[in-house]
Amino acid sequence: VFVGEAGQLEIDQPEPEKGPQGFVTAPGMFSHKMIDAGSALLVAHLPRDAWGALADFGCGWGYLTVEALKIANASHVTLIDAHAPSLEAAQANVVAHHPGVSCATHWLDIATEALPEKYDTIIMNPPFHTGDQTDVKLGVAFIEKASRALKPGGRLLMVANRQLPYENVLNQHFRRWQELASDNRFKALVAVR
Repeated sequence: VFVGEAGQLEIDQPEPEKGPQGFVTAPGMFSHKMIDAGSALLVAHLPRDAWGALADFGCGWGYLTVEALKIANASHVTLIDAHAPSLEAAQANVVAHHPGVSCATHWLDIATEALPEKYDTIIMNPPFHTGDQTDVKLGVAFIEKASRALKPGGRLLMVANRQLPYENVLNQHFRRWQELASDNRFKALVAVR
């Protein structure tokens, strides 16, 4: 942390850089040098029907949002992340790839803080690590929050590592769910509230 020329406190952050496919990313962001394979699996199987009010929970640098907006007929998207530099990059990436879409950003911890509104569709690749340790509770918290933040009939579109046991949580919080696709490492899921 240092004081800048204007006397304002500034946080020493890595400089944004051009990441995969021209996205703005930086060191310290999830998968900043390449498209995450799990996210790519979800993108390849996103539904092509109506999306309504769209939010990306734990948006990172915005890959899922940018790709979803290629098929979603949405004029507004909400980006939510606890990592401020990732949130800024996500907003920059949405504006660069979809200049006509309005973009709200919320810097908050989805697992512990209240969410600002209700949505028709939530997309996410939830975190499951605390430091170097696997922590399934993080993903569970994201799923539970998504169920409360969705309007009746709203959809959660998510990807997770195959071994993570989220199916019981989906059974408890959603009317129905199904696997959209899977490979030897990941599963893409849709759940309806």
